[in-house]
Amino acid sequence: MADGSLHLGEISEALVPAAAMYVPGFFEAGGRLPDPDDFDDVGLGALWQAILDTQKRKLNITRINLQRELREAGWDDNRAFKAIANLPDPAYVKLDEAMAACEEMLSRRLRRQAQRVCKEALNDLQTVHNVQELIERTERAMSDLAAQSDEADAWVKVGDAKEGRTERLPTGVDDLDKVNHGLPIGELTIGAGRTGMGKSAFAATIMLNVALQGYGVAAFSLEMQTQQLINRMSAAEAYNGGRLSSGRSPNPQYDDYERGVMGQEELSRFFAAREAVKRLPMRIDDRRGRTLNQVRLGARRAKMLFEREGAEMKLLVVDHLGKIRPDKVSGNRHLDLGDITEGLAEIASELQVSVFALAQLSRGVESRDDKRPMLHDLRESGRIEEDAHTIWLFYRPAYYDERAKDRGEDPDEGEQRRIARERFSFEVDFAKNRGGRIQRVPLFCDIGCNAFLSKDDKRVPLLATGGALP
Repeated sequence: MADGSLHLGEISEALVPAAAMYVPGFFEAGGRLPDPDDFDDVGLGALWQAILDTQKRKLNITRINLQRELREAGWDDNRAFKAIANLPDPAYVKLDEAMAACEEMLSRRLRRQAQRVCKEALNDLQTVHNVQELIERTERAMSDLAAQSDEADAWVKVGDAKEGRTERLPTGVDDLDKVNHGLPIGELTIGAGRTGMGKSAFAATIMLNVALQGYGVAAFSLEMQTQQLINRMSAAEAYNGGRLSSGRSPNPQYDDYERGVMGQEELSRFFAAREAVKRLPMRIDDRRGRTLNQVRLGARRAKMLFEREGAEMKLLVVDHLGKIRPDKVSGNRHLDLGDITEGLAEIASELQVSVFALAQLSRGVESRDDKRPMLHDLRESGRIEEDAHTIWLFYRPAYYDERAKDRGEDPDEGEQRRIARERFSFEVDFAKNRGGRIQRVPLFCDIGCNAFLSKDDKRVPLLATGGALP
Protein backbone atom coordinates (compact mmCIF):
# COMPACT_ATOMS: atom_id res chain seq x y z
CA MET A 1 0.00 0.00 0.00
CA ALA A 2 1.11 3.59 -0.71
CA ASP A 3 1.45 4.65 2.93
CA GLY A 4 3.47 1.58 3.82
CA SER A 5 0.80 0.32 6.21
CA LEU A 6 -0.53 -3.22 6.11
CA HIS A 7 -3.91 -4.44 4.94
CA LEU A 8 -6.02 -6.12 7.64
CA GLY A 9 -5.34 -9.57 6.15
CA GLU A 10 -1.61 -8.86 6.01
CA ILE A 11 -1.65 -7.77 9.66
CA SER A 12 -3.26 -11.10 10.55
CA GLU A 13 -0.52 -12.96 8.70
CA ALA A 14 2.25 -10.81 10.16
CA LEU A 15 1.10 -11.60 13.70
CA VAL A 16 2.35 -15.17 13.28
CA PRO A 17 6.06 -14.57 12.57
CA ALA A 18 5.99 -11.59 14.94
CA ALA A 19 4.75 -13.79 17.78
CA ALA A 20 7.37 -16.44 16.95
CA MET A 21 10.05 -13.77 17.26
CA TYR A 22 8.81 -11.78 20.22
CA VAL A 23 6.32 -13.80 22.31
CA PRO A 24 7.84 -16.31 24.78
CA GLY A 25 6.24 -19.78 24.66
CA PHE A 26 4.76 -19.36 21.18
CA PHE A 27 5.89 -22.77 19.90
CA GLU A 28 5.19 -24.43 23.24
CA ALA A 29 1.58 -23.25 23.15
CA GLY A 30 0.74 -26.31 21.03
CA GLY A 31 -1.52 -24.63 18.49
CA ARG A 32 -1.71 -25.61 14.84
CA LEU A 33 0.81 -23.72 12.75
CA PRO A 34 0.47 -22.68 9.10
CA ASP A 35 2.77 -23.71 6.26
CA PRO A 36 4.88 -21.09 4.46
CA ASP A 37 2.60 -21.50 1.43
CA ASP A 38 -0.39 -20.39 3.54
CA PHE A 39 0.91 -16.80 3.52
CA ASP A 40 -0.49 -14.58 0.79
CA ASP A 41 2.49 -12.27 1.23
CA VAL A 42 5.51 -14.03 -0.29
CA GLY A 43 7.94 -12.12 1.92
CA LEU A 44 6.12 -13.21 5.07
CA GLY A 45 6.09 -16.77 3.80
CA ALA A 46 9.86 -16.64 3.30
CA LEU A 47 10.32 -15.21 6.78
CA TRP A 48 8.13 -17.93 8.29
CA GLN A 49 10.12 -20.63 6.50
CA ALA A 50 13.30 -19.14 7.93
CA ILE A 51 11.75 -19.18 11.42
CA LEU A 52 10.78 -22.85 11.07
CA ASP A 53 14.25 -23.77 9.79
CA THR A 54 15.90 -21.85 12.65
CA GLN A 55 13.74 -23.58 15.20
CA LYS A 56 14.47 -26.97 13.62
CA ARG A 57 18.19 -26.27 14.07
CA LYS A 58 17.45 -25.49 17.72
CA LEU A 59 18.80 -21.95 17.39
CA ASN A 60 17.35 -18.86 19.01
CA ILE A 61 14.92 -17.03 16.75
CA THR A 62 16.82 -13.76 16.50
CA ARG A 63 17.01 -11.23 13.70
CA ILE A 64 20.62 -12.21 12.98
CA ASN A 65 19.85 -15.96 12.70
CA LEU A 66 16.83 -15.27 10.51
CA GLN A 67 18.84 -13.00 8.19
CA ARG A 68 21.37 -15.82 7.79
CA GLU A 69 18.61 -18.30 6.87
CA LEU A 70 17.05 -15.87 4.40
CA ARG A 71 20.36 -15.16 2.71
CA GLU A 72 21.02 -18.89 2.33
CA ALA A 73 17.57 -19.22 0.75
CA GLY A 74 18.43 -16.43 -1.71
CA TRP A 75 15.94 -13.90 -0.39
CA ASP A 76 16.32 -10.23 0.38
CA ASP A 77 15.95 -10.13 4.16
CA ASN A 78 14.95 -6.44 4.15
CA ARG A 79 11.87 -7.26 2.09
CA ALA A 80 10.86 -10.05 4.43
CA PHE A 81 11.22 -7.87 7.54
CA LYS A 82 9.33 -4.96 5.99
CA ALA A 83 5.92 -6.35 6.93
CA ILE A 84 7.00 -6.86 10.55
CA ALA A 85 8.36 -3.33 10.74
CA ASN A 86 5.00 -1.94 9.56
CA LEU A 87 3.19 -3.39 12.58
CA PRO A 88 2.40 -0.70 15.17
CA ASP A 89 4.41 -2.41 17.90
CA PRO A 90 5.47 -6.03 17.34
CA ALA A 91 6.82 -6.27 20.89
CA TYR A 92 3.24 -6.16 22.19
CA VAL A 93 1.78 -8.88 19.96
CA LYS A 94 -0.36 -11.14 22.15
CA LEU A 95 -0.13 -14.94 22.10
CA ASP A 96 -3.90 -15.47 21.86
CA GLU A 97 -4.07 -13.05 18.92
CA ALA A 98 -1.27 -14.89 17.14
CA MET A 99 -2.95 -18.26 17.70
CA ALA A 100 -6.21 -16.87 16.35
CA ALA A 101 -4.30 -15.66 13.29
CA CYS A 102 -2.89 -19.18 12.79
CA GLU A 103 -6.39 -20.65 12.92
CA GLU A 104 -7.66 -18.05 10.47
CA MET A 105 -4.88 -18.86 7.99
CA LEU A 106 -5.59 -22.58 8.27
CA SER A 107 -9.31 -21.95 7.84
CA ARG A 108 -8.56 -19.86 4.77
CA ARG A 109 -6.47 -22.67 3.33
CA LEU A 110 -9.29 -25.16 3.84
CA ARG A 111 -11.85 -22.84 2.27
CA ARG A 112 -9.68 -22.37 -0.79
CA GLN A 113 -8.97 -26.07 -1.13
CA ALA A 114 -12.67 -26.88 -0.77
CA GLN A 115 -13.47 -24.34 -3.49
CA ARG A 116 -10.79 -25.89 -5.71
CA VAL A 117 -12.12 -29.42 -5.18
CA CYS A 118 -15.68 -28.32 -5.99
CA LYS A 119 -14.55 -26.38 -9.05
CA GLU A 120 -12.53 -29.32 -10.38
CA ALA A 121 -15.45 -31.69 -9.79
CA LEU A 122 -17.82 -29.38 -11.68
CA ASN A 123 -15.36 -29.04 -14.56
CA ASP A 124 -14.79 -32.80 -14.72
CA LEU A 125 -18.53 -33.42 -14.88
CA GLN A 126 -18.54 -31.78 -18.29
CA THR A 127 -16.20 -34.36 -19.83
CA VAL A 128 -15.95 -37.33 -17.47
CA HIS A 129 -16.87 -40.79 -18.75
CA ASN A 130 -16.35 -42.72 -15.52
CA VAL A 131 -18.66 -41.11 -12.96
CA GLN A 132 -17.73 -43.58 -10.22
CA GLU A 133 -14.06 -42.71 -10.62
CA LEU A 134 -14.90 -39.01 -10.33
CA ILE A 135 -16.94 -39.64 -7.17
CA GLU A 136 -14.10 -41.61 -5.57
CA ARG A 137 -11.53 -38.97 -6.53
CA THR A 138 -13.68 -36.18 -5.10
CA GLU A 139 -14.42 -38.15 -1.93
CA ARG A 140 -10.69 -38.78 -1.51
CA ALA A 141 -9.94 -35.07 -1.88
CA MET A 142 -12.65 -34.14 0.61
CA SER A 143 -11.49 -36.74 3.12
CA ASP A 144 -7.94 -35.40 2.85
CA LEU A 145 -9.40 -31.98 3.49
CA ALA A 146 -11.27 -33.26 6.52
CA ALA A 147 -8.08 -34.84 7.84
CA GLN A 148 -6.31 -31.48 7.59
CA SER A 149 -9.08 -29.75 9.51
CA ASP A 150 -8.78 -32.41 12.23
CA GLU A 151 -5.12 -31.79 13.00
CA ALA A 152 -5.93 -29.77 16.12
CA ASP A 153 -4.08 -30.19 19.35
CA ALA A 154 -4.75 -33.76 20.51
CA TRP A 155 -3.36 -33.32 24.00
CA VAL A 156 -6.00 -33.72 26.71
CA LYS A 157 -5.47 -32.72 30.32
CA VAL A 158 -6.09 -35.65 32.62
CA GLY A 159 -8.56 -33.57 34.59
CA ASP A 160 -10.55 -32.84 31.41
CA ALA A 161 -10.63 -36.43 30.15
CA LYS A 162 -13.98 -38.13 29.81
CA GLU A 163 -14.91 -40.46 32.62
CA GLY A 164 -16.14 -44.01 32.18
CA ARG A 165 -15.15 -47.30 30.62
CA THR A 166 -14.43 -48.22 27.02
CA GLU A 167 -17.75 -48.36 25.20
CA ARG A 168 -18.71 -51.89 24.16
CA LEU A 169 -21.04 -53.30 21.52
CA PRO A 170 -22.88 -56.48 22.59
CA THR A 171 -22.42 -59.33 20.12
CA GLY A 172 -25.75 -60.94 20.98
CA VAL A 173 -23.90 -64.12 22.02
CA ASP A 174 -24.15 -63.99 25.80
CA ASP A 175 -21.26 -66.34 26.60
CA LEU A 176 -18.90 -64.13 24.57
CA ASP A 177 -20.20 -60.92 26.10
CA LYS A 178 -19.67 -62.32 29.61
CA VAL A 179 -15.93 -62.37 28.90
CA ASN A 180 -15.48 -59.15 26.94
CA HIS A 181 -18.73 -57.24 27.51
CA GLY A 182 -18.97 -56.94 23.73
CA LEU A 183 -16.83 -55.61 20.91
CA PRO A 184 -14.81 -52.52 21.91
CA ILE A 185 -15.89 -49.31 20.16
CA GLY A 186 -13.07 -47.42 18.48
CA GLU A 187 -10.90 -50.54 18.31
CA LEU A 188 -9.97 -53.35 15.91
CA THR A 189 -11.01 -56.94 16.66
CA ILE A 190 -9.55 -59.79 14.60
CA GLY A 191 -11.36 -63.12 14.09
CA ALA A 192 -9.04 -65.77 12.66
CA GLY A 193 -9.36 -69.41 11.66
CA ARG A 194 -8.50 -72.00 9.06
CA THR A 195 -10.67 -72.65 6.02
CA GLY A 196 -13.95 -74.32 6.99
CA MET A 197 -13.98 -73.11 10.59
CA GLY A 198 -16.96 -70.82 9.98
CA LYS A 199 -15.31 -67.37 10.05
CA SER A 200 -17.68 -65.73 7.56
CA ALA A 201 -20.68 -67.52 9.06
CA PHE A 202 -19.80 -66.28 12.53
CA ALA A 203 -19.28 -62.73 11.25
CA ALA A 204 -22.72 -62.89 9.59
CA THR A 205 -24.25 -63.86 12.93
CA ILE A 206 -22.57 -60.93 14.70
CA MET A 207 -23.78 -58.58 11.95
CA LEU A 208 -27.33 -59.85 12.36
CA ASN A 209 -27.28 -59.60 16.15
CA VAL A 210 -25.93 -56.03 16.13
CA ALA A 211 -28.42 -54.88 13.48
CA LEU A 212 -31.25 -56.41 15.52
CA GLN A 213 -30.24 -54.02 18.31
CA GLY A 214 -30.99 -51.15 15.93
CA TYR A 215 -27.39 -50.16 15.21
CA GLY A 216 -26.07 -49.57 11.70
CA VAL A 217 -23.81 -52.33 10.34
CA ALA A 218 -21.54 -51.95 7.29
CA ALA A 219 -19.63 -54.84 5.76
CA PHE A 220 -17.00 -55.23 3.09
CA SER A 221 -17.71 -58.78 1.94
CA LEU A 222 -14.69 -59.37 -0.29
CA GLU A 223 -15.23 -63.14 -0.64
CA MET A 224 -18.97 -63.66 -0.49
CA GLN A 225 -21.63 -62.01 -2.62
CA THR A 226 -24.26 -59.90 -0.89
CA GLN A 227 -27.11 -62.31 -1.65
CA GLN A 228 -25.17 -65.23 -0.19
CA LEU A 229 -24.55 -63.26 2.97
CA ILE A 230 -28.22 -62.33 3.22
CA ASN A 231 -29.19 -65.99 2.80
CA ARG A 232 -26.93 -66.98 5.68
CA MET A 233 -28.36 -64.30 7.95
CA SER A 234 -31.88 -65.31 6.93
CA ALA A 235 -31.21 -68.90 7.97
CA ALA A 236 -29.83 -67.69 11.29
CA GLU A 237 -32.85 -65.44 11.86
CA ALA A 238 -35.24 -68.34 11.11
CA TYR A 239 -33.48 -70.61 13.62
CA ASN A 240 -35.71 -71.57 16.55
CA GLY A 241 -34.45 -74.84 17.98
CA GLY A 242 -36.56 -77.96 17.60
CA ARG A 243 -35.29 -81.53 17.75
CA LEU A 244 -32.30 -82.88 15.90
CA SER A 245 -32.87 -86.10 14.00
CA SER A 246 -30.15 -88.12 12.26
CA GLY A 247 -27.77 -85.25 12.74
CA ARG A 248 -29.88 -82.96 10.56
CA SER A 249 -31.30 -79.68 11.76
CA PRO A 250 -35.08 -79.14 11.57
CA ASN A 251 -34.40 -75.51 10.64
CA PRO A 252 -33.91 -73.94 7.18
CA GLN A 253 -30.41 -74.48 5.84
CA TYR A 254 -29.08 -71.82 3.50
CA ASP A 255 -27.38 -74.40 1.28
CA ASP A 256 -30.73 -76.11 0.68
CA TYR A 257 -32.12 -72.81 -0.56
CA GLU A 258 -29.08 -72.23 -2.80
CA ARG A 259 -29.58 -75.71 -4.35
CA GLY A 260 -33.35 -75.32 -4.65
CA VAL A 261 -34.20 -78.34 -2.43
CA MET A 262 -35.71 -76.60 0.60
CA GLY A 263 -39.07 -77.96 1.77
CA GLN A 264 -42.18 -75.78 1.61
CA GLU A 265 -42.53 -75.29 5.37
CA GLU A 266 -38.86 -74.41 5.74
CA LEU A 267 -39.11 -72.16 2.68
CA SER A 268 -41.93 -70.15 4.26
CA ARG A 269 -39.92 -69.62 7.42
CA PHE A 270 -36.83 -68.74 5.39
CA PHE A 271 -38.66 -66.12 3.27
CA ALA A 272 -40.23 -64.53 6.35
CA ALA A 273 -36.82 -64.30 7.99
CA ARG A 274 -35.26 -62.87 4.84
CA GLU A 275 -37.83 -60.07 4.69
CA ALA A 276 -37.04 -59.25 8.33
CA VAL A 277 -33.30 -59.20 7.56
CA LYS A 278 -33.78 -56.86 4.62
CA ARG A 279 -35.47 -54.32 6.89
CA LEU A 280 -32.46 -54.15 9.21
CA PRO A 281 -29.94 -51.22 9.10
CA MET A 282 -27.21 -52.98 7.15
CA ARG A 283 -25.11 -52.06 4.14
CA ILE A 284 -22.84 -54.47 2.24
CA ASP A 285 -20.16 -53.75 -0.35
CA ASP A 286 -19.14 -56.98 -2.10
CA ARG A 287 -16.87 -55.45 -4.75
CA ARG A 288 -13.53 -57.20 -4.81
CA GLY A 289 -10.10 -55.65 -5.11
CA ARG A 290 -10.84 -52.85 -2.62
CA THR A 291 -7.86 -50.80 -1.45
CA LEU A 292 -7.46 -49.61 2.12
CA ASN A 293 -8.31 -46.07 1.07
CA GLN A 294 -11.48 -47.28 -0.67
CA VAL A 295 -12.44 -49.10 2.52
CA ARG A 296 -11.82 -45.92 4.52
CA LEU A 297 -13.88 -43.76 2.14
CA GLY A 298 -16.63 -46.37 1.95
CA ALA A 299 -16.84 -46.62 5.74
CA ARG A 300 -17.12 -42.85 6.06
CA ARG A 301 -19.84 -42.75 3.44
CA ALA A 302 -21.75 -45.61 5.11
CA LYS A 303 -21.66 -43.80 8.45
CA MET A 304 -22.97 -40.64 6.80
CA LEU A 305 -25.80 -42.54 5.07
CA PHE A 306 -26.83 -44.23 8.31
CA GLU A 307 -26.89 -40.86 10.07
CA ARG A 308 -29.19 -39.49 7.36
CA GLU A 309 -31.55 -42.39 8.05
CA GLY A 310 -31.46 -41.83 11.80
CA ALA A 311 -29.33 -44.90 12.60
CA GLU A 312 -26.02 -44.92 14.45
CA MET A 313 -23.37 -47.03 12.74
CA LYS A 314 -21.56 -49.11 15.35
CA LEU A 315 -20.02 -52.05 13.46
CA LEU A 316 -17.79 -52.36 10.40
CA VAL A 317 -17.00 -55.91 9.23
CA VAL A 318 -14.18 -56.75 6.81
CA ASP A 319 -14.09 -60.24 5.27
CA HIS A 320 -11.22 -60.60 5.02
CA LEU A 321 -7.82 -58.94 5.60
CA GLY A 322 -6.04 -60.83 2.85
CA LYS A 323 -8.41 -59.47 0.22
CA ILE A 324 -7.68 -55.78 0.90
CA ARG A 325 -5.03 -54.22 -1.33
CA PRO A 326 -2.61 -51.74 0.25
CA ASP A 327 -2.68 -48.17 -1.06
CA LYS A 328 1.01 -48.48 -1.90
CA VAL A 329 2.47 -51.93 -2.54
CA SER A 330 5.84 -52.28 -0.84
CA GLY A 331 6.65 -55.74 -2.18
CA ASN A 332 6.80 -57.02 1.40
CA ARG A 333 3.54 -58.72 2.39
CA HIS A 334 4.36 -58.39 6.09
CA LEU A 335 4.66 -54.59 5.78
CA ASP A 336 1.62 -54.34 3.50
CA LEU A 337 -0.59 -56.29 5.90
CA GLY A 338 0.70 -54.22 8.79
CA ASP A 339 -0.29 -51.03 6.97
CA ILE A 340 -3.76 -52.50 6.40
CA THR A 341 -4.36 -53.50 10.03
CA GLU A 342 -3.02 -50.15 11.22
CA GLY A 343 -5.36 -48.42 8.77
CA LEU A 344 -8.36 -50.43 10.00
CA ALA A 345 -7.52 -49.54 13.60
CA GLU A 346 -7.38 -45.87 12.55
CA ILE A 347 -10.79 -46.17 10.86
CA ALA A 348 -12.24 -47.63 14.08
CA SER A 349 -10.86 -44.73 16.09
CA GLU A 350 -11.85 -42.04 13.59
CA LEU A 351 -15.44 -43.22 13.10
CA GLN A 352 -15.87 -44.49 16.66
CA VAL A 353 -17.12 -47.87 15.50
CA SER A 354 -16.03 -51.41 16.24
CA VAL A 355 -14.09 -52.88 13.32
CA PHE A 356 -14.31 -56.69 13.12
CA ALA A 357 -11.90 -58.06 10.50
CA LEU A 358 -11.45 -61.72 9.58
CA ALA A 359 -8.06 -63.27 8.91
CA GLN A 360 -6.77 -66.58 7.60
CA LEU A 361 -4.50 -68.82 9.66
CA SER A 362 -1.45 -70.56 8.23
CA ARG A 363 -1.45 -74.23 7.20
CA GLY A 364 0.76 -75.04 10.16
CA VAL A 365 -2.40 -75.90 12.10
CA GLU A 366 -3.04 -78.90 9.83
CA SER A 367 0.30 -80.51 10.71
CA ARG A 368 -0.52 -80.84 14.42
CA ASP A 369 -2.55 -83.57 16.13
CA ASP A 370 -4.42 -80.90 18.09
CA LYS A 371 -5.95 -78.66 15.45
CA ARG A 372 -6.81 -75.89 17.89
CA PRO A 373 -5.15 -72.73 16.55
CA MET A 374 -2.57 -70.67 18.39
CA LEU A 375 -1.62 -67.03 18.05
CA HIS A 376 1.56 -67.74 16.09
CA ASP A 377 -0.59 -69.46 13.42
CA LEU A 378 -1.85 -66.01 12.45
CA ARG A 379 -0.02 -65.00 9.30
CA GLU A 380 2.23 -61.97 9.82
CA SER A 381 0.94 -62.14 13.40
CA GLY A 382 3.41 -59.59 14.77
CA ARG A 383 1.85 -56.54 13.14
CA ILE A 384 -1.71 -57.84 13.47
CA GLU A 385 -1.18 -58.51 17.18
CA GLU A 386 0.15 -54.98 17.69
CA ASP A 387 -2.81 -53.25 16.03
CA ALA A 388 -5.67 -55.43 17.31
CA HIS A 389 -7.37 -54.79 20.64
CA THR A 390 -8.82 -58.32 20.66
CA ILE A 391 -7.96 -61.47 18.71
CA TRP A 392 -10.37 -64.39 18.49
CA LEU A 393 -9.20 -67.77 17.18
CA PHE A 394 -11.95 -70.08 15.87
CA TYR A 395 -12.07 -73.87 16.06
CA ARG A 396 -14.83 -76.17 14.83
CA PRO A 397 -13.84 -79.84 15.36
CA ALA A 398 -16.69 -81.19 13.19
CA TYR A 399 -14.88 -79.87 10.10
CA TYR A 400 -11.93 -82.22 10.70
CA ASP A 401 -14.24 -85.11 11.60
CA GLU A 402 -16.07 -84.64 8.29
CA ARG A 403 -12.77 -84.66 6.40
CA ALA A 404 -11.72 -87.88 8.18
CA LYS A 405 -15.04 -89.48 7.23
CA ASP A 406 -14.53 -88.46 3.61
CA ARG A 407 -11.14 -90.20 3.70
CA GLY A 408 -12.86 -93.42 4.82
CA GLU A 409 -11.42 -93.48 8.34
CA ASP A 410 -13.26 -95.79 10.77
CA PRO A 411 -13.35 -94.29 14.30
CA ASP A 412 -13.49 -96.56 17.34
CA GLU A 413 -16.28 -96.37 19.93
CA GLY A 414 -14.57 -93.73 22.04
CA GLU A 415 -13.87 -91.58 19.01
CA GLN A 416 -17.48 -91.95 17.88
CA ARG A 417 -18.67 -90.61 21.24
CA ARG A 418 -16.32 -87.65 20.91
CA ILE A 419 -17.54 -86.94 17.37
CA ALA A 420 -21.15 -87.02 18.52
CA ARG A 421 -20.33 -84.78 21.46
CA GLU A 422 -18.49 -82.18 19.34
CA ARG A 423 -20.76 -82.22 16.28
CA PHE A 424 -22.26 -78.86 17.20
CA SER A 425 -19.24 -77.40 18.96
CA PHE A 426 -17.57 -74.09 18.11
CA GLU A 427 -14.78 -72.56 20.18
CA VAL A 428 -13.77 -68.92 20.38
CA ASP A 429 -10.33 -68.55 21.93
CA PHE A 430 -9.55 -65.08 23.30
CA ALA A 431 -5.88 -65.23 22.26
CA LYS A 432 -5.49 -61.51 22.93
CA ASN A 433 -7.84 -59.41 25.02
CA ARG A 434 -6.34 -56.06 25.99
CA GLY A 435 -7.21 -55.44 29.60
CA GLY A 436 -9.39 -58.55 29.80
CA ARG A 437 -9.30 -62.30 30.37
CA ILE A 438 -7.59 -64.81 28.09
CA GLN A 439 -9.84 -67.85 27.87
CA ARG A 440 -11.62 -70.27 25.55
CA VAL A 441 -15.39 -69.95 25.13
CA PRO A 442 -17.37 -72.98 23.86
CA LEU A 443 -20.49 -72.19 21.84
CA PHE A 444 -23.24 -74.12 20.07
CA CYS A 445 -22.94 -74.06 16.27
CA ASP A 446 -25.34 -75.43 13.67
CA ILE A 447 -23.17 -74.51 10.70
CA GLY A 448 -25.71 -75.46 8.00
CA CYS A 449 -28.13 -72.93 9.45
CA ASN A 450 -25.51 -70.31 10.25
CA ALA A 451 -26.54 -70.48 13.92
CA PHE A 452 -24.03 -69.57 16.65
CA LEU A 453 -25.52 -69.52 20.14
CA SER A 454 -24.56 -69.71 23.79
CA LYS A 455 -25.03 -73.26 24.99
CA ASP A 456 -27.83 -72.27 27.36
CA ASP A 457 -29.70 -70.29 24.69
CA LYS A 458 -33.32 -71.41 24.49
CA ARG A 459 -32.98 -71.73 20.70
CA VAL A 460 -30.44 -74.56 21.03
CA PRO A 461 -32.33 -77.67 19.84
CA LEU A 462 -32.83 -80.89 21.74
CA LEU A 463 -31.68 -84.29 20.60
CA ALA A 464 -34.29 -86.60 19.05
CA THR A 465 -34.36 -88.51 22.35
CA GLY A 466 -35.45 -85.37 24.20
CA GLY A 467 -32.14 -84.78 25.95
CA ALA A 468 -30.11 -81.60 25.75
CA LEU A 469 -27.04 -81.36 23.61
CA PRO A 470 -23.78 -82.13 25.47
